[in-house]
Amino acid sequence: MCSVSVTGDIEDLSNSVPISKLKIKRLPDKCNKCKEHKPHILLRNKDAYCKDCFLASTNHKFRAILGKHRLIKDNDRVLIHYTGGHSSTSLLNFLKTGLELDTPKKVRYVPICLFVENQFNLPRDERKTKLNDIAEEVKKFNIPLFYSSLIDFYESEGENVCIYETLEDFPSKIYDTKKESFFKTSQTLSNDLEKIYGRKLLISAAKKLNCKFIFTPELSTDIASQILSDVALGRGSHIPSSTGVCDTRDSEVTIIRPLRVFDIKELALYNYFHSLDPIILNVKPAQNSIQTLIENFVEELQSNYPATVTTILKTGEKLSMVNNKKKTAEICYICQSPIDVPFQTLTSSKAIKFSCDISQPKKQNSVQREEDESNKKTCFSCSKIEEFLL
Repeated sequence: MCSVSVTGDIEDLSNSVPISKLKIKRLPDKCNKCKEHKPHILLRNKDAYCKDCFLASTNHKFRAILGKHRLIKDNDRVLIHYTGGHSSTSLLNFLKTGLELDTPKKVRYVPICLFVENQFNLPRDERKTKLNDIAEEVKKFNIPLFYSSLIDFYESEGENVCIYETLEDFPSKIYDTKKESFFKTSQTLSNDLEKIYGRKLLISAAKKLNCKFIFTPELSTDIASQILSDVALGRGSHIPSSTGVCDTRDSEVTIIRPLRVFDIKELALYNYFHSLDPIILNVKPAQNSIQTLIENFVEELQSNYPATVTTILKTGEKLSMVNNKKKTAEICYICQSPIDVPFQTLTSSKAIKFSCDISQPKKQNSVQREEDESNKKTCFSCSKIEEFLL
């Protein structure tokens, strides 16, 4: 479990640094918000809050990001993607608190929780134990729980765990049971495929459970890392849908990221003050993938420069504003994202394609090439992984 200190903010927690040389920020005498009480925590190396002001601020941030868009109506069913850790636990508690209110701000939609089991590196008995632990935690929030898996699933001994079917069109032939990576491909491609099919599974589950919306627990650091990963993997035009507040690629189900304005420290403190003990899942990430290297880079930079994540998010929002001016009718059949950026006559993918066309020998006539291009409905990045799915 993660222990949280509420008396100060330590800049460097590396085990290689002697404690005597650690830089500990001294808290101000008064809370920045109420200017009366003694502060308990320090956020972003400059914002000091007392307990009451901190909890009020977090609740306001959560309600504000949902109220700003006003997409969810009374009695709408919302699927909550449970992934374990501080983010999922805090998300469930935000909803529980909202449901218990007796004010106009009361949450009036119906939450349903879904856990996608993906701990394939653990023995079956340990996986079953985790499922039962998760069932016990979700039970405390009075939210029904379903679970599923991309590959396999099994009966759980927990009374409150409902069995849900796997994704029907998942290409299980490329799953690798002997390696740490999820697929029989590179670790970077493995992460990319798992994300694509994980999204498909969530949407499929939401439709079968009659949910119009999905809440996912990505934090600000996750979003910042995803923006850079999209650019690195040739998915720059996907930034509006993959990192924005709302993902509207599916016409029936909208994915919402209500925690994208929070960082892990805020939610860890939120859980600490509410005496919540999150379940930590032992999912071993691929260390040599582009996504993991970018995540480590962002986290390390953020620890030394607190404005890093905010700057990346602001840049991503500006890119989203440009790409959202008009949606293209052509979408990728694999990831459901736009194939080309609207109004751009020359893109990096077109430049790469042009270079390949003039450097490779002509193996077919121009008419056949045009027919192949018109039948091809994949974005640039997915065109590189399509061969693994056939």
